[in-house]
Amino acid sequence: MSKVLLQKNFLKGRIRVPTSKSDLHRAIICAMLSNGVSTIHPFDLSDDVFATIEAARSLGATVSIEKGKLTIDTSTMQSPNVPYDFRISCGESGSTLRFLIPVISALGYRSRFEGYGRLCYRPLDEYFELLPQSGVTIIKKDHVSLPFYLSGKLLPGEFRIRGDISSQFISGLLMALPLLNDSSKIILTTNLESARYVDMTLKTMSAFGVFAEQTDYGFFVPGGQTYKICDYTVESDWSQAAFFMAAGAINGDLIIEGLTKDSTQGDCKAYDIMKQFGANLEWQEDGSLRAVKSSLTGIDIDATHVPDLVPIFSVMGACAKGKTVISGASRLRLKESDRLKALRECLTKIGVKVTEQESGLIITGAGGFHGSRVKSFNDHRIVMSMAIASVALHPKNSIEITDSQAVNKSYPTFFEHFASVGGIANVI
Repeated sequence: MSKVLLQKNFLKGRIRVPTSKSDLHRAIICAMLSNGVSTIHPFDLSDDVFATIEAARSLGATVSIEKGKLTIDTSTMQSPNVPYDFRISCGESGSTLRFLIPVISALGYRSRFEGYGRLCYRPLDEYFELLPQSGVTIIKKDHVSLPFYLSGKLLPGEFRIRGDISSQFISGLLMALPLLNDSSKIILTTNLESARYVDMTLKTMSAFGVFAEQTDYGFFVPGGQTYKICDYTVESDWSQAAFFMAAGAINGDLIIEGLTKDSTQGDCKAYDIMKQFGANLEWQEDGSLRAVKSSLTGIDIDATHVPDLVPIFSVMGACAKGKTVISGASRLRLKESDRLKALRECLTKIGVKVTEQESGLIITGAGGFHGSRVKSFNDHRIVMSMAIASVALHPKNSIEITDSQAVNKSYPTFFEHFASVGGIANVI
């Protein structure tokens, strides 16, 4: 248990955000499926990434971390044709859970999947309905998703799945199906949302020597493929960079290093949407991105493809002139918290007018927030968003965030980085 007390200050300096958590999950799983030793770098550890590392270790891989590099040796793993019993603890990581269910099914390992917190209640119905049609047995309690027991070996064939749910389901299938002895099809029954995250999966798979073909119906995945060892380079994380991009645009002059302009990360859309707010964002000659204090104006945002950016966009909307209307965000009710409810409560407490809707928020900009004590809802993105809101406080006011250790889920060094560019944060 910890809390943090934040006060207003102008932020200035250079910062390099952690490597992409999304990219790391995919790279670790692909390395775990290869035959030999792979390296992944640069590397930043968080609770979610640690869950995927521990899952690889549970399956017998040897994983070592040294000087910003992750080494994964699969020579100690069991043969995938032998039904061993495994315990896969996913912590609170939805990526770990949803990626590994089809992968473990393809390997034919009899396993118990576990987790804690809200992960036990996050929906898995797509897998629970789909995989038993293709050779997999799942035994679970009726009222929760976790724990459950998985056995049997996934059979190749056609997998019909909605495209308007979390892209993690589709990415999990894409990583699993090349392991099968014959080809398969993923048939999307609706339009694909969060498509760039699927693009990221395909890119990472390609680096490890396997592929899937995008088609008019979804994806064709040839069977009998083999993951190859790889020396893999991870991008910096756009979703984490968005917090400091917003901080610079609200009250700062920040240079963010390590971002890739043509990234496959869906959250690179932060650049375009923040520019619509009026944020002064400029690429520098050295490839860094500069964010400078700007005059912001409220906008309409369809968050269908960028749900993880809604918390920080909400703070920007609260600092902008006029109204910001966020829609297409119903999935946020099933994250680490009900984020729409959490954002409405937190922003209201610091003096912002917020209307909560079924799939979004209407925010009337104010700026000059008054001080308050707010809950973290045990949600890393709520903590970081409210920390950034502190740069728009009335002078001498403060924001206190309870249970601020929630940032460890994705960005354990967030408050260190915040303080390094002038943020006033007293972690208690």
